[in-house]
Amino acid sequence: MVFWFVLLAASGAGAEERKLLVSGIFADSSIVGPFVRFSKTDPASSDYVITLLGRTLDGQWIRHFSPKQAFVASADLTPVNAHFSDRIYVNGERVHDLEYEAASYRLRGGFRLTPNERSTTEIHLVGLIEEVDGLQDGAVTAFWDEPFVGLDVSHAY
Repeated sequence: MVFWFVLLAASGAGAEERKLLVSGIFADSSIVGPFVRFSKTDPASSDYVITLLGRTLDGQWIRHFSPKQAFVASADLTPVNAHFSDRIYVNGERVHDLEYEAASYRLRGGFRLTPNERSTTEIHLVGLIEEVDGLQDGAVTAFWDEPFVGLDVSHAY
């Protein structure tokens, strides 16, 4: 049985708008997922968003240069059981021997280009650190020992 709850509060003063969304899910004692999101939006200057989704805390800052261009910086961290590493299933059966500890930390920074209301392109430099422990395969653990740096390019139409 799954239960959801939602609370939404919003306020605005001029062009600035603030929103708070609180939600969650409870399926059983091992699957509880809070969702809390606070955002402050001002299209003339900057937007701020802070989100707690399950075990992940995310912060984002958007600096508007114009209605069509913005700088975006964000950070998210999942200090425990990233990727639900504490719940591994094979053919519908939980396999405790495959479970491991994981943490994930990511920084992103780049630009958002919105030439029209239906099209958005984002280009971000990404830094990612994954910490894994408790894996039986040492090669997999060694793979995640080094930080990752890359480029994230997306387009939505």
